[in-house]
Amino acid sequence: MEPQFGNLIRAANKLNYTLHPYEHHTSRGNIQERETVQAKKIAKLLDSLPNSKIIVYCGFSHISEDSIKNWGMPMAAKLKELTGIDRYTIEQTVLSERSNTSSNNPYFNLINTKNYAVLTDDAGNAFNKKLDDKRIDAFVYAPPTNYINNRPNWVFENGKRPIFIDKNAVKITYPLLVKVYFKERDIDNLVIPIDIIEIKSSEELSTTAVAVFQDRKFIIELVDTKGTTQIIKP
Repeated sequence: MEPQFGNLIRAANKLNYTLHPYEHHTSRGNIQERETVQAKKIAKLLDSLPNSKIIVYCGFSHISEDSIKNWGMPMAAKLKELTGIDRYTIEQTVLSERSNTSSNNPYFNLINTKNYAVLTDDAGNAFNKKLDDKRIDAFVYAPPTNYINNRPNWVFENGKRPIFIDKNAVKITYPLLVKVYFKERDIDNLVIPIDIIEIKSSEELSTTAVAVFQDRKFIIELVDTKGTTQIIKP
């Protein structure tokens, strides 16, 4: 339901990955039930694809390879129990910025680079000190966000570029949502937008860019608080 994740799925499809859902939606707040069912679904998938390599994309602590205090056994630890496979785990959240710098992981504040990075020692071994009660094989560092045209710089990464909408082209009222799609049919089929942002005024519109893919045609849908829509084509 979120554009960045939607774009990840688009990239996976473009690279010819086969997508398999494994979430458990009926645990009703039972954390261990959710972790167990997730692990069982992935184990079943591995059994059905014995010669395949897979990437399991998961959120936050589900990736930890051992138990977590006051939480129990996460999905990755249960999967190891079920399969005996010591999979390679890569954490992307611990060494990322928080909304307040005082909440950053201490190691994050020690790193000084503008690039995404996996820290290694002189022998090429990934830094994998246990952080935030997680045991992981490698941690990915994400540099602090810079803002470009009122947007986080990462909105325009991975083949996207910024564009501006002419405020004189807008015929509906503010505030409004700006949604970017590949084609009009995507709107009708409730496809997740490429980008989406709320704009509160014409002045804000003039200084705020939306993200589009460099190599694809696109259309823009505007929606105001009354549900009135407007389509803008480049």
